[in-house]
Amino acid sequence: MMVSNIKLRKVLNDLKRRPEDAAKDLKISVTKINNILSNKSKLDFKTISRAVKIWPINYGDFFSFYDDAKLGFKIMRHNESEKSKRIMKRGGKPYYLYKDTVMSKLSPFRPELITELEVVANDSPKNSKVRFNNGHFLHQFTYFIGPVNFYYIEKNRKKVAKMNTGDSMYISPYVCHSFTTRKNKKSC
Repeated sequence: MMVSNIKLRKVLNDLKRRPEDAAKDLKISVTKINNILSNKSKLDFKTISRAVKIWPINYGDFFSFYDDAKLGFKIMRHNESEKSKRIMKRGGKPYYLYKDTVMSKLSPFRPELITELEVVANDSPKNSKVRFNNGHFLHQFTYFIGPVNFYYIEKNRKKVAKMNTGDSMYISPYVCHSFTTRKNKKSC
């Protein structure tokens, strides 16, 4: 992400502000505005923050974003994903194995591969091996691989849905949930 002085010129043009109008609004000198517009000075974050506070614009109006999928697609190989693996613990023991999957820097979602490490012998939503999270501030869409139990809390009641390869589900923000496997490599 790069801040561009030319973005200030666009903002001023869109808001119908001459350099002297902008200088007055931003409480800086006309010389400073002109130096920024002519690339003699850099546009600093303090000035951007002041502009966002007083004008009907966003921070994004000042930044250029790098498109890392210029061909319209990206590929991530297994060995790259493998380098990102990390174990998440719940209740003091390994619960999930996470790995990154391919994503664009501009994508509105952040996919990942989650392997459930907790093996359960039953489908009870009250299984003592199940460790619920507190929910999180994101919309989650999950594709399932293998026999997975998806646990969630609805109206203060723990529930379970038995999922299999090809099944999917959506979780809205702040829904407490968890996943376990009914069978993994250790139990095959």
